[in-house]
Amino acid sequence: MHSLIASATTYEVPWLAWLGLGICLAVIFSAGFAAAVVDVKRRTLPNICVGIMFAAALVFQMIRAVYAGAFPNLPLPFACMWGCILLMVAFFLFEMLLRKTADASGFGAGDIKFIGAWALLMGPVYALVGGAIGALIGAIVSRVKKESTFAVGPWIFALSLVVFVLSASGALSIAF
Repeated sequence: MHSLIASATTYEVPWLAWLGLGICLAVIFSAGFAAAVVDVKRRTLPNICVGIMFAAALVFQMIRAVYAGAFPNLPLPFACMWGCILLMVAFFLFEMLLRKTADASGFGAGDIKFIGAWALLMGPVYALVGGAIGALIGAIVSRVKKESTFAVGPWIFALSLVVFVLSASGALSIAF
């Protein structure tokens, strides 16, 4: 059975590739943080920030595709890319169904794209875990504060960042 996680074999990754990966991560985390801050203030996740996250995550996966030893605890780049697409399609379909049948909204399109960017970076299962736990904690805090709505972006950002660090380091492993 073929695993979607890269093999444990470590290949030599040149320093220039590590530099590129580090720059990609810095861009992703900075754009994600900026999006979360804007979400708190305006209740919207800016497409420019999420687009930058997608672009940097795509470059990150392209570098990983060339150098198989880079971040071997994450799913393979191909699985991250297809998983991102499938996760976003599933979320959008579920959101449309929810709005049509229950006349209610779950996640907004910005939240779905934000989780999609994280899925491209670390795989759909890890992004789903980070997004779900983040949304759940945000909902609980919002309920305790007696707020009727809340900005989900900061919660998705914080928990997705934690899940990324844990999964990339091998401290969190979810079987695929």
